[in-house]
Parts: sequence; structure tokens; C-alpha cells
Amino acid sequence: METVNIFLDDTSCKEVLYPFTQIRNTADFKVGMFSVKERWQKYAPGLIISEENTEDCVVIPANIIPTSRNIDTVLNAARQKVLFVDNTLVPVLNHPSDVFHSFRELLVEDIFFHLANSSDGEAQSWIEIEPMVFAHPSAKIKNALFDTRSGPILIDKEVSIGIGAMLAGPIYIGEKTVVKMGATLYGPLSIGKQCVIGGEVSNCIFYSYSNKGHLGYIGTSIIGSWCNIGAGTSCSNLKNTAGKVAYQLPNENSYHTNSIKGGLLMGDYSRCAVNTSFNTAAVVGLSCNIFGNVSDKKYFKNFTWGDEIYDLNKAIEHLKNWKKLIGEEVSENEIELIKNIYNIKS
Repeated sequence: METVNIFLDDTSCKEVLYPFTQIRNTADFKVGMFSVKERWQKYAPGLIISEENTEDCVVIPANIIPTSRNIDTVLNAARQKVLFVDNTLVPVLNHPSDVFHSFRELLVEDIFFHLANSSDGEAQSWIEIEPMVFAHPSAKIKNALFDTRSGPILIDKEVSIGIGAMLAGPIYIGEKTVVKMGATLYGPLSIGKQCVIGGEVSNCIFYSYSNKGHLGYIGTSIIGSWCNIGAGTSCSNLKNTAGKVAYQLPNENSYHTNSIKGGLLMGDYSRCAVNTSFNTAAVVGLSCNIFGNVSDKKYFKNFTWGDEIYDLNKAIEHLKNWKKLIGEEVSENEIELIKNIYNIKS
């Protein structure tokens, strides 16, 4: 592919991927095993992603999902300044839940690409421990059950999978993640690094450093980074009417998904108490602590503390405590970003 400078522009699409683009660029939104930006880097290595929109850049909206089949089409359309419309060839994210339209296909493509192109200097990076189940040699797997009829399973470095865990692909499990004994995981499922996963999980994206370590069901959901889901917590991803799902937006309007499935969208740094029951299409903002009776609620603003507002200093202190558990620290840039978002309180 020719060398081309591209700029992934999120000025017109950053807000639509709330709550996940408050601490990250739209291009860093995860759509499979990789983010949008990582897909551009891996599937089109001849491209140069510019941090600034210079005169020689081809400007591409950051909510366009590149695939091995559409990269040339997207580039040509961007050069001609054609308006992108969501379709099967060129998926466009107008809401976080839109990722589930093509999540399975994107995840499978990412897994096979990674298997074919990754190298960490070892003689053999991946071991096919069962047909279509690929594990890094450092992974620890004890009497787990695998079902790959619907897609492959990729288990990364230093992952630990406990006795009796059941995994149905396609699934990617990131570095140093722990899958607890007896966990039931249904793909498509993309789990970041250093997560703890237990209970029943289906059709979800977990960003790194988040925990759902106990019994309870989470499905058709996206969980941000540094989140903790209390024991026994479950979310509904299907209305009792079997009707189409709508998510509330920060401006109090609704986004209608045209789908009957829609689970929890939990923003970064958020947590919930034991036995929390989230409604279908619940949205939790950034740095929330959800507890009490939430059965009549579907939308929780940033910095929600029960029925009150999280004190800023406590929010930062508690995040420091969570990071300290695994030897991490909150950076000054993070603190400044949290303070800026707190002043908006969207």
C-alpha cells in the first residue's frame, strides 16, 4: 500500500461514544481485539497516522471502522470527501452499542490477524492446545472446557484460567487476566489485560484492569477500564416485551438501536455494589459508585455516588486505592483530566 498520512478526526463524533471517549480519543475505542486506531496501524501498515491535521493528511472520521476489505474504499471516499453512511462494508459508530452489529466478525478477523503476524521473539508464540484454541506458553489453564464451533479462542501471556471454566468462542483474553473457576464465557468476548472474570459473561467488551469476579450475568455490554462489578450483580440485555432497545443520552434524548439486545455501558473508573441489578440499556458515566435501589434507573451521570454526587477528592483518592492494589499509580494527567470532567458533570 502507498504511504499516506491520515488524520483520525473525532471532533464530530467524540460525544456520541459517551461514556467511553471522555478519557480517550474516539480512535482508541475498542471494536474487537483492537481499537479503531490499532486496526488502521495493523491492517494498513503503509499508512502514517498523524497526531495533527496537516495539509498533506487524508482526514477520516475516527468512528469509521477499518477492515481488511474496506480500507481502500474508505481512503478513496475520504479523499473525495464523501459522507460516510453506516453499512455492512463500512461500519460507522454513532453510539457505543453500534459495535455489536459487527463485533463477532471484527473479533474473529483480529484474532486470526494477530496469530499470523505477532512475534515476541520466542520460537513459538502460540500453542494450539485444542483445535482453534490458541494459548501463549506462559498461560496457565487447568481443566477448562472449550467450544470453538462459532469462532476461535486466543489466550494471551500469563493468563490464568481456573478449573471448570467454560469458554465458547470467539474470545480474546488479554495478558495477565484471571478467569475464575467455573466461569461461563460466551463469545464474542474481548477482555483486556489484568482483568478478573467470573460468573456468566456473553457478548461483551472489557477494557483493561476491570473486574467482574463473581456470580452474576453481564451480556451485550461494554465495561470501561478500572471498573469493579460487585458480587451477584447482573444486567438485563433484553426487555420483557422483546421490543427494540433505546439508550438514554447525556442530553436526555434517546438513541434507538434497532436491536432487541442492549446491556450495560459502564464508563471508566466506575463501580457498583453487590447484587446490583441493572436495567436493559443502562448507562453508567465516569467515576461512579452505584449502590442502593437502582431498579427504576437507566442512566447515571458522571460522578454519581448513590443518590448524590461523588466528592472529587474522594473520587481521586478511591481511584488511587484501586490502582495501588496492583502496583499502579494515578498520573498527574489523569487527575487533571478527571478534574476537568468533574467541572462539567455531564
